[in-house]
Amino acid sequence: MTAKEGPVAASNRCAWPVLFALCAGCGSEAPPAAPAPAEVKLVAKGAITATAATGPISIDYSGVKVAVAATHRLASDAKGYGCFTKVTLAVEKADGSCRMELVFSPSTSGPKLTSGKLYAVKAQMSDGQIVGLVKCGGMPDVDKATKERVFEVIEGNTTLNLQPLGPGKANQKLYKATGQKLQLSGNLDVKNLGTKLSFATAALSFEGSFESIGDPAGDCGGGAPKTGSAQCDKAGKPGENPGETFRRETRPFRCDAETEEYDLGELCGNDAIWIIDWRNWAKNSLLKSIDGVRGAFKGKSIGVAVVVVEGNTKIPVEDPPGSGTFKPLGPAPAATECQAIATENKVPQDVIMLFDKEKQLTYQGKKLTNSKFIPAMLFAKPDGTIVKILPETDGKEPQLSDITGAIQMVLDAP
Repeated sequence: MTAKEGPVAASNRCAWPVLFALCAGCGSEAPPAAPAPAEVKLVAKGAITATAATGPISIDYSGVKVAVAATHRLASDAKGYGCFTKVTLAVEKADGSCRMELVFSPSTSGPKLTSGKLYAVKAQMSDGQIVGLVKCGGMPDVDKATKERVFEVIEGNTTLNLQPLGPGKANQKLYKATGQKLQLSGNLDVKNLGTKLSFATAALSFEGSFESIGDPAGDCGGGAPKTGSAQCDKAGKPGENPGETFRRETRPFRCDAETEEYDLGELCGNDAIWIIDWRNWAKNSLLKSIDGVRGAFKGKSIGVAVVVVEGNTKIPVEDPPGSGTFKPLGPAPAATECQAIATENKVPQDVIMLFDKEKQLTYQGKKLTNSKFIPAMLFAKPDGTIVKILPETDGKEPQLSDITGAIQMVLDAP
């Protein structure tokens, strides 16, 4: 299979392809029935509170079930210890409002809050279109809101009171933590554009039980890597070729906050960086493979961003016809289209979804990679230096082995 080629090299880019045993003859009496497994559940109790310019805010989650995803470092024997390598908590009210997502990573003080979201307004989607808005009462400026509004968690020193698993627990491939009362230390700080809020969390707890999956390659070594534009190479030459630093002067917009520009330099500091230039008209299944690719590199942080450069319609148009000159005259992708792409492809929530709202990436000299094929993607070191670009010059559509190979090249690069 050959990767699709874009209409012109300047505007080429990506989009892509990713027991039950019955006892016979065991005696005259039937064996006793096995006890029914207890339901694994965690329930929220209490509220978070803050004070905004519009007045006090109180969001009560009492009685709401909490969705939990947890992993721990799997000890090799029954005497070993293991930290929780990742814990994700998600909770929302019965009507779907006030959804809060919290992601914790290892630190010397226990699981540390490293990212998350609080939805002041959450969009209800159908076929890529907004069909309704669920508003979180009390949050500022939601009464007249006509689109989704999300507050991002500001990373600080907030931790979760989960202690490492000890002997007899850490070696379990599936560990059930019972009788839990989880609480956050300190405040929950969030921001949306120029608005920052600090929620008190002392009255909120998550009580009950949850399961954790053991991972023998789980990393307890120092927590989440330090990421952000400050980790980018300041002296490197920006460009779209290996050896150059990936371009940051072109600022796409976040799909979940369409007025908020995003600096791709925020990915710097990850062990490897993978940026995908997505052209939705060239339908394929690449985005569905992101989790699988990252899963091949346990213990490594792979920072991923998807930039929707074109939606279902191509942007470049030959003008005048036959001139060989292409201009970005087609429609720019929309935030709703970008959100639909993420939903349809089950893109992990921690992957940065962006869209080229102002059609900057269809002009000559403003592109992410030097590839003239679609799909295209770059792989860079923690400082933003490009190591590999796909597809290769032969235009063959990259396979998963090509992608994992490119990431391994980054990890092995000096």
